[in-house]
Amino acid sequence: MKHLVATSKCCLTTTVLLICSATAASAQSEPLYSKGDWVVGVNAARVLTEEKLDSVSAAGAPVPGAALSINDDTTLSFDVSYFVSPRFALNFFGGVPASADLQGDGTLAGLELGVTDYGPAILSLQYHLPVTERADVYAGAGVGRLLFLNERDGAVTNFDVKDAWAPAFQAGLRYRVSGNWLANFDVRYVPFDAEISGALGPAPVEAQVEVDPVIVNVGVAYQF
Repeated sequence: MKHLVATSKCCLTTTVLLICSATAASAQSEPLYSKGDWVVGVNAARVLTEEKLDSVSAAGAPVPGAALSINDDTTLSFDVSYFVSPRFALNFFGGVPASADLQGDGTLAGLELGVTDYGPAILSLQYHLPVTERADVYAGAGVGRLLFLNERDGAVTNFDVKDAWAPAFQAGLRYRVSGNWLANFDVRYVPFDAEISGALGPAPVEAQVEVDPVIVNVGVAYQF
């Protein structure tokens, strides 16, 4: 849903601004991590999508008035962080692929175009800022590879979505619950362009879709 995507983007932006405003105030705070620490997390993840069909053609001719929609989905994600310093960490993020059901809209209304499983593999650099002796906020940026798996035909046969590269942004909060156990909340934004191909009846079809997925994660992590 578009309002949920917008709210999640606002949450990410707010967290980044909190980090910027709190930097000076927390200059004397002790970091929660040390150089060489590993943190492994598992999360429940909600994938919220906002999409725009940039172009679509059948047999080389544009299809006027065409649009599509992609459903949101819930899945599991994981991430692994390695701290190169008390405040900077390299982070790898992945998870169980979400499912995307592409439904036609506009002149394509009523058509299930195809279904695919997909998910990002993201490598990023994080900056962690302690705000109390038990909690820190963090922000990061990096690059992700969107992988599309197990494509299934709908109205479009030989349905195929090409893998894509994407920038990746994140902001979040970790709270030390007890010992090495941490609670985690973060929001990740991974915008990408999808190239879709297949056939609608006898006509070859090609489409370009601009997708703005926001991934909201809530889970636990363990510090080694």
